[in-house]
Amino acid sequence: MVQTEVQIELQAKIVDKVEKLKSLMAITQLNNIDVSRERMTVHLTSLFIDWAIWDENNITKNIPYYLDHPVYKDSAQHLAESLPDFQRKSLIIVLDQAIEELQQVISGAISRKPVPEINWSTVDIIDNQFIDNGQPVFLGTYTWKTDETLSNQYFGNLHSAYLAPSFIVNKELEIDFQKHFRIESDTDQRIGQVFISHSSIPEWPTELDPNFDLGKRLFSNYDIDNPLAKTLFSALFKSYVPLFKDKRSSKLGYMLFNEPSFFTQADSWNNGAVSAYTKANFKEWLKGKHQSIGHLNTLWHTNFKSFATLDIEIPMQSNLRGSPVWFDWMRFNQYRVTQWFTFLDSEIKKYDPQAKTHIKLMPWLWNTDTRDHGLDFESLLEITDIIGFDANSQYSNFRGVQPYEANFSFDWQSAAMSFDFFSSVQPEQLLWDSENHFFNNVKFQERDIDPDYVRAIYWLASTHGLAGSSTWLWGRNLDGSIISRKKQNSEFITEVTHQPIGLHSLTRTLMDINAHGADIQLLRKAPKSIRIFYSETSAINQPEYMTTIRETYQSLYFEGVALGFVSQNIINNQQNDWQVIVITNTPNVTTDELKALSRFAQSGGTIFIDNNSLLLNEYNQKHDITSYPKGKNVFHLTNLTDITRQINKTLLDKGNSPAITLTELTTPSENYNPVHKHQDKTHKTIAWRVVQRDAKTSIVSIVNTGHHAKAFSLKSTIGNTPLSILNLLTGNHENPVIKLGKRKTLLLRVTHN
Repeated sequence: MVQTEVQIELQAKIVDKVEKLKSLMAITQLNNIDVSRERMTVHLTSLFIDWAIWDENNITKNIPYYLDHPVYKDSAQHLAESLPDFQRKSLIIVLDQAIEELQQVISGAISRKPVPEINWSTVDIIDNQFIDNGQPVFLGTYTWKTDETLSNQYFGNLHSAYLAPSFIVNKELEIDFQKHFRIESDTDQRIGQVFISHSSIPEWPTELDPNFDLGKRLFSNYDIDNPLAKTLFSALFKSYVPLFKDKRSSKLGYMLFNEPSFFTQADSWNNGAVSAYTKANFKEWLKGKHQSIGHLNTLWHTNFKSFATLDIEIPMQSNLRGSPVWFDWMRFNQYRVTQWFTFLDSEIKKYDPQAKTHIKLMPWLWNTDTRDHGLDFESLLEITDIIGFDANSQYSNFRGVQPYEANFSFDWQSAAMSFDFFSSVQPEQLLWDSENHFFNNVKFQERDIDPDYVRAIYWLASTHGLAGSSTWLWGRNLDGSIISRKKQNSEFITEVTHQPIGLHSLTRTLMDINAHGADIQLLRKAPKSIRIFYSETSAINQPEYMTTIRETYQSLYFEGVALGFVSQNIINNQQNDWQVIVITNTPNVTTDELKALSRFAQSGGTIFIDNNSLLLNEYNQKHDITSYPKGKNVFHLTNLTDITRQINKTLLDKGNSPAITLTELTTPSENYNPVHKHQDKTHKTIAWRVVQRDAKTSIVSIVNTGHHAKAFSLKSTIGNTPLSILNLLTGNHENPVIKLGKRKTLLLRVTHN
């Protein structure tokens, strides 16, 4: 295709600006100042110059991707035609910003810390963090990224392996020799993970048992309770795990399952029937729990003659939620899934005792109200060695206005709250997001994503413990063509390789995180002094339990203190380094949960509890009031309005309050968005976390999650000590009163003079 004058002019501008940036880089390097950020900008520009040309020559190929987009489909032709120049104009913006920033560096107006170069062949996991060359680093890569020199430089260099049950080719349990040789001969030294498929199943188990797939779900084409499943996976791990034992491709662990879910509610997504094996196991589980069929009949209001004659309908109707039969089935569904993952984990470690494992859990299954999915997140996290998941965030949604939009400009809570729960369960483990959906997902696909959002969500995630992520997705081959898929999915034209500003923002954010890796690591490890009580018992029974937990979390979040969660197991099995437990809207708890809370109170722990908690057992029977936690440190709440004041006073009394405090100054009206009629005009939006670097120095991470710019002040809580505030991202000193724009981010060093 012949380029127009406008296109030729844009191309020429890009070339001129690249040369200007390179000239500035040469000047800067003479003064031994790091220009890694600018090298990345130049490299990114070179990729998009070629990709824009490909898009220019393949408009008809790109149109179907826009036609698949619920919003962009009406403008598909125009968007495909304008895509090349959209990318060129975006490159000009990126280059102008890079030139301006480097000019400021040269003039001394700002200063930046050098960016460490990550060697993916030497990076390792030490003390729940990726470490390279003795320094903590944050890993960032992309799902489906082409494994070439041009894409590996600056954009991730993970080396993953693949293992599937289909590698066991027949009922004699013989191996696929070609696959075996390929794994055996792999000498690549880059760190990676082993993806274990549960979809690629050989034919022979179904030939032996036609019902082998009865009970299957998305990404698992078999019944986890069928004995042949253990035979299959035992043979797979026995034959192939020894090959991975000393290879770098398994250093990031075996991913035991991709996005597991085993829904059994009638109107749920990904639900279905269960097998006779599952039902037989359920009867045995019930027998162990209830001992007699008479006891079960009394609870269930049934008249089964024996456990053998017991039967229930699966999928289960949603109107049974809160009933004894609902609780027993849903708890058993979690038990059987946990047992299956326990088997997978132990079977791998039979052949490699040093192996690490993780599960790609979907956090939304924990932080939303659904509980028929069969996943007891706490139990699953206790099995594995790395905290694995694929997290979501967004600031728009195909399905309309979302609840978070009333007060916030993006969904910060889904990731932050999940990560805080995960790291509360396993405080000594690394958080690894092997399919990150911050940039785009099924319901969130922006052609021109807000770079401030990109920076805000990845920055916020890192301060909540995220050590590395593989962003979904890298949609191009090196020649610019979209990676081939059966369906022309709109995700592939709204991802990072189709928008220079978004990819540049993401890469720069990771570079800045790594430049300040030591301080980010301190923030990740900030002690979780305030804990919210989490009960799987209430989560199963109560249809809005997690909604109320989210409200509690949100009410406590904007106080600068790291939040965590606590459960019966955490109280019983972890050393108590928290000061306060908050219990709200948790009516159903087991007797063992009550005992754990009582021990915490009796040992001097402080509990804040509302009037709607700890009232009933798992079967909605009233608890004996004598088992209720008591003591001088048990305080009753009527609502959440005054909870932060009371908790802050408790932390102060215990000597655990932050050395500084942040106060939002912007008037409520300035933060009001009339589009959202349920908006809380006074709600805080400055997300800040503070941690002590030493006796006089605090590190503060700040993100404005609101709809508008917000002013705030920083003050010392140690008398009237004056503060010296340094912006670590620019090297400039800040006044105690700062105004921060929508979705903007700060990293400050605050010193008591």
